Amino acid sequence: MNLQKFTIKAQETVNGAQTLAIANKNQQIEPVHILKTMFTEDPETKQYLFGKLGVNGKRVEDAAEASIKSLSKVDGGQIYISQALSVAAVNAEKIMKDMGDEFITNEHLLTGILDGRDTAANILKDAGVKKVELIKAISDLRKVA
Repeated sequence: MNLQKFTIKAQETVNGAQTLAIANKNQQIEPVHILKTMFTEDPETKQYLFGKLGVNGKRVEDAAEASIKSLSKVDGGQIYISQALSVAAVNAEKIMKDMGDEFITNEHLLTGILDGRDTAANILKDAGVKKVELIKAISDLRKVA
């Protein structure tokens, strides 16, 4: 995952996810860490998108937190990016290119996570997030910003 391709805000989210993983003694940084961190690093974007989609953000945040607490804990060792997060980053980069953007944003990351097959993707899908609607909400957000 090349952070030079990420916006400053998305880099802050990735760094926050790493800090969250370390604080919870998780050896791997998972998409669920990114999802949870978006609530603290980029609450305005998350609130707008989830509001537009009619998704209960608190429910998503609580599910992400519960998922993180259930992950295996390791003392010491090197922290690394999970396979699922690598896939989400590749998905986000593809979405970035499809949208004609130069850098990966938190919106791209969220969509990349949704395209996955891991716990974070399931949390979003269970909350009612659909890719087509999310991309429309991102487009609407850009018109407002």
